[in-house]
Amino acid sequence: MKNKLFPSLRWSGLFGICLATMFSLGKSSASGELLFFDSFEYPAGPLAGQGPPAGAPPGQTGWSRLAGKPLVGVQGLHFPNFYSVGGSAGLKPGDAQTAIAYLTPVNSGVVWLGYLIRLTRGPNAGYAVINLTAGTGTFQFPGYGVLAFFPNVFGIDNDGPGFVETSIAPSNVTTWVVVRMDFDQGTQDMFINPTGPDAVPDASLAMSPEFRSSGFSDLRLNSYTSGLYQFDEVRIGTTFEDIRSRR
Repeated sequence: MKNKLFPSLRWSGLFGICLATMFSLGKSSASGELLFFDSFEYPAGPLAGQGPPAGAPPGQTGWSRLAGKPLVGVQGLHFPNFYSVGGSAGLKPGDAQTAIAYLTPVNSGVVWLGYLIRLTRGPNAGYAVINLTAGTGTFQFPGYGVLAFFPNVFGIDNDGPGFVETSIAPSNVTTWVVVRMDFDQGTQDMFINPTGPDAVPDASLAMSPEFRSSGFSDLRLNSYTSGLYQFDEVRIGTTFEDIRSRR
């Protein structure tokens, strides 16, 4: 009796291992790759010198100041069904504010950018964006966020060859901004508070030839505005799920 059972159990075990391996591979493929994240879980004070956060992807650096005095605020931003920890990055009104962090260069395939933003106080005037550049400044590299054009709504600005606006303006209610970049097709799609990766874009714009060719290796929080803006849960990944922060 035992001799008859052992082969059956052995094949059953092998089948279970194969099934578990297939599930594991499928799960890994679905999760994609997280390329950058920051929840700004730092002490209140200057943002420059903080980071990278614990568990950051290889190649991600801490923050440096390029202009103004970007700050870490003690209060983070909250969005429905979105897990957030720590504080937030605050870009003060009045003067140009720019903080920069570096990551492993990206120049191919599909990449997603997501972040939370809120106009905490003051008028909605000026710009508050995230720039993705290749270390050569922002010329002909995109800005994603609140554009400095009337009526100051969310959009994409190629900083040279074109821009596109949504019909949605920032407010004191937290907004989740998501951008899908396809370097193979040369496209950029912006989603405001999307429900999933298949949502209809709120704005679309072709990449500039320079951005499509060079890609990006740094991320800049950048503003020049009359209002105080907060940024939080800044993420870059290869799938939509990578930019959605969950506990």
